[in-house]
Amino acid sequence: MHEKKSARSSGGKLRLHPTIPRKVDPRQPTPHFKPGNGGRGACFRQATILMLACFVLAWNAHGGLFPKKSISTSGQFVIYCDDLMFRLRVAGLVEEEKQVVLKLLGAKDQWKYPILINVDHISAARPGIPVSRVRLIEVDDGFKVEMDLYLGEDPREMRLEEQIIRAILLEYSYRLNPPSRDGEIYVEPPAWLIEGVLELYKGRERGTNSDVYKALIDSNHVPKLEDFLSQSTRNFDSTSLALYRACSIGLVELLTELPDGRASLAQYLCDHERENSSIENLKKYFPSIAGNGQSLEKWWSLSLARLSASERYKGLTLDETDRRLTPLLSLQIPLKKGGGMKIFTLDQYKDYLKIPESRNALKQMALQVTALNTIGSAQLRPVISEYYLILMDIVQGKTRGLSDRIADVEKARQMIIKRTNDIADYLNWYEATQMKEQSDSFKGYMKEAAEQASPPARRQDPVSRYLDSLELEFQ
Repeated sequence: MHEKKSARSSGGKLRLHPTIPRKVDPRQPTPHFKPGNGGRGACFRQATILMLACFVLAWNAHGGLFPKKSISTSGQFVIYCDDLMFRLRVAGLVEEEKQVVLKLLGAKDQWKYPILINVDHISAARPGIPVSRVRLIEVDDGFKVEMDLYLGEDPREMRLEEQIIRAILLEYSYRLNPPSRDGEIYVEPPAWLIEGVLELYKGRERGTNSDVYKALIDSNHVPKLEDFLSQSTRNFDSTSLALYRACSIGLVELLTELPDGRASLAQYLCDHERENSSIENLKKYFPSIAGNGQSLEKWWSLSLARLSASERYKGLTLDETDRRLTPLLSLQIPLKKGGGMKIFTLDQYKDYLKIPESRNALKQMALQVTALNTIGSAQLRPVISEYYLILMDIVQGKTRGLSDRIADVEKARQMIIKRTNDIADYLNWYEATQMKEQSDSFKGYMKEAAEQASPPARRQDPVSRYLDSLELEFQ
């Protein structure tokens, strides 16, 4: 079958690829052999054809002619690739991601149309070819979803996991109502749903990363829901993509938590008249969020704020524990004269013990230190426990040798923080310079830094060339 090039339109819609049947020239005679009339020539020709067939089969068995293929366990995915290990990895990956999609939509594995994955290497003779693409292609009995992947120097540029999710959602949305065969424009899955499912897949073990939501809330950079729905991830850098994915999984989780949320999301996906950037389409299938724009934005902001506090059970890091401990070691005692407040450090017990209200302030400080010890970093818990014992001794008036104890525990606190930072610096240096295999933890940062450091490409239109020549002339 031959395919026509697709015509992309606005709103994430693509045109269906129709098939063209192969034409046969009726003027060409069909070769045949009459039985009994071939003689030695016919036997020789048959033997030659048989030898060529055996040669082709042997060559194909060693990967010399046709790309090898693997079929996933469900039978829906057919992977064409010469690399056996990569083929097997993709065959397992597609089934894992499909289970995440089915669970999200509350659907069963009742696939109808196949998904073909073609993996090849980028050829120098074909510059500018996209490293990955997903298409809906017409076939005789309906359609198929075809995904083309081209391996380059950095395999992550293919966004393999993202494209697999796109293909799964595309097949699901059209399996019950396939597009017609007259070049109908089909609607792609919304970008926020693709990225949200991807984050769900990656976060099955680690859970929701609340740090990104905290950064959004603290910096007051929560995007408006309407602006977020209309965004495209095509030209995002690593930081922007991380923030977009955080908002995406937030929206997906919020919608599925609504009454009949999973079924409503499946119906929304199967609506071929929808606009992915329209809030009204969401309100149509999720009436509980319907209302004026102000109430909808408030629901969106409060929901993201709730997600920012979803991991408090995991405890605080070392830096967070130290930041919370520092203000607890300053004692604020109200003064009767003037009604003001006076601040004392913990080692000034000889001064603040003379004030009657100091013991209540010490008890309140001890309660806060105890609460911090339950969620604080394990590295600083011995230090926090010692501070609690010191506070209780001060309340009871046991001040013998107290100055040395306060100095020792503060010295231990600073030593733990310094050694932890030194270990982290050494591990980062070792990973960057000594390890044979890199973890790629800093690859996104290094790529972004290199792009920022490189000068922008000069434009080659006539006006730009003229301005460049003027700049050189006046330098």
